[in-house]
Amino acid sequence: MFFDIHAEVKKVFGQILCEKRATIQDFKRAEEKGELGRLYELTKKLASVLASLAKGVILKTVSSN
Repeated sequence: MFFDIHAEVKKVFGQILCEKRATIQDFKRAEEKGELGRLYELTKKLASVLASLAKGVILKTVSSN
């Protein structure tokens, strides 16, 4: 999943990242062009997976005590 996000960031901001860090204005421009949809979806998926992992760790820790 990380590699998918990395590839999407490179696709959207590729040349910019060779010169500088992406700014809020760069994100706004990309959003206006409709280039961030897949990146948003991948980010939501990553957040969901991480939340599930955290829940599993918490439940396992609580149940073993």
